[in-house]
Amino acid sequence: MSENESVALLRLHSIPGIGPVGARKLVRYFGSAEGIFSESIRSLLQIPGIGQITAEKILEVQHLHAARRQWEQIQQYGIRCIPYWETSYPNLLRQCEDAPLLLFLKGDIPLTGQRFVSIVGTRNMTEYGKRCCEQLVEELAPYRPVIVSGLAFGVDICAQRAALRHGLQTIACLA
Repeated sequence: MSENESVALLRLHSIPGIGPVGARKLVRYFGSAEGIFSESIRSLLQIPGIGQITAEKILEVQHLHAARRQWEQIQQYGIRCIPYWETSYPNLLRQCEDAPLLLFLKGDIPLTGQRFVSIVGTRNMTEYGKRCCEQLVEELAPYRPVIVSGLAFGVDICAQRAALRHGLQTIACLA
């Protein structure tokens, strides 16, 4: 994927009112994310669900500047961007109607051909909840799943720490 297409996807990703479903529709309609931003408001208004306000937001230059800054940070920190159409994008996630337009990754865990278990929960975990979470990860450990969770306090971080104690790979999903 070219740098221009990557920046265009980041730009599309940052526009208020354009969620993953709408973003994918725009990319399909214009053939690429980059193609969206070379269109006129009139062309954008031809797409069902795109009104005047949304069309104007799509073409606002401030989103381009923000996307370029984000691209620079992504490059600086060695983060990979995976758009939903690439083969390395997880197939089961791609099947969700509102799957993210982009995944941002840092690390070496392949997202296909693995067993994944997501463990999420409250930030205000009880001692009982902590024991249950740790026991769950311990009992899953022989199956070598990748534990997917957030990095929030409570259940999420408990699952991450338990996975690391048992030598499991982890993925932290950040909001």
